Amino acid sequence: MPINASREQIGRLVLFTKVESLEDFNRIIEQAQALSLFVSAAVAVLLAVWMQRGITGPIRLLADHMKGFSMRKPNPPLKLKSKDEINELAQTFEELTDQLRKNDFDQKEFLQNASHELKTPLMAIQGNAEGILDEVIVGNEVEHSLQVIVNETQRLKKIVQDLSYLTRLETVEESFTYEFVHINRILQEAMTAIKPLAYQNQLTLEYDGDSEIQARVDVDKMKQAFLNILGNALRFASSLIEIRMWKDESQVTVEIQDDGTGFGENPGRVFDRFYTGDQSGSGIGLAITKTIVEKHHGEIYAEIHKKGGRVVITLPLLHG
Repeated sequence: MPINASREQIGRLVLFTKVESLEDFNRIIEQAQALSLFVSAAVAVLLAVWMQRGITGPIRLLADHMKGFSMRKPNPPLKLKSKDEINELAQTFEELTDQLRKNDFDQKEFLQNASHELKTPLMAIQGNAEGILDEVIVGNEVEHSLQVIVNETQRLKKIVQDLSYLTRLETVEESFTYEFVHINRILQEAMTAIKPLAYQNQLTLEYDGDSEIQARVDVDKMKQAFLNILGNALRFASSLIEIRMWKDESQVTVEIQDDGTGFGENPGRVFDRFYTGDQSGSGIGLAITKTIVEKHHGEIYAEIHKKGGRVVITLPLLHG
């Protein structure tokens, strides 16, 4: 409506158009809407096809690969062309299957080694017992056979106890009680425990360490670890066992070495279960030691030096 400067109505404005023009305009609008719907539908279909190939396809391939997984036979590796989260999931699954196969192999090897290790004392016990029962072993030989049975029974008991202890250490069943203590104290207690045996074997123990070094450890288990290493050194040393301890900014290092024959060509194997370089012992003690050290977030390794064998333990001064 026309208005003047005082905002008063001064007239009326009337617009006229033909009805046919409005109908043509509405028809154009409807055609544009129909075309938009058609284009949107086509785009949606194309997107669905792309998503099916780019997302659903790899997921289906991964699902089929998982269904075909078997511990008995290796599957060909799954290779996806995508570089998104689905590909990361596939890689994670491959890593998981590799770890499962490794664990399965380790378990089978452990059972084979355990069976072999247990079979020897059992055969000795059975042979001597049957000999006495069948009166093949008579007279003074009976007492000797009985002593063999007792010794092998004790050896069998020791193996079973060590295996049970190692299994508990590697699971959550065995708890660790950590406290800040002087490592020097634990080493001194371990050395005191083996001194009588060292004296019998005419071995000298030399110790050089900082008495003020503290670390957060489980005292009983760490003492067991040191005893296992020192006991192993007693078996191989010719005349001398040297123990040294020092620290840097973040860790404490304990080094135990002997002047014996060393660890052979592959020192790292001494921490494997049932590995015995000289065919004596159960081959479990150093495996227990390795587990204890790792539970303390430390590291342990063996090496050959010009005088014999050396075992090195590093422990963090602080750990959670």
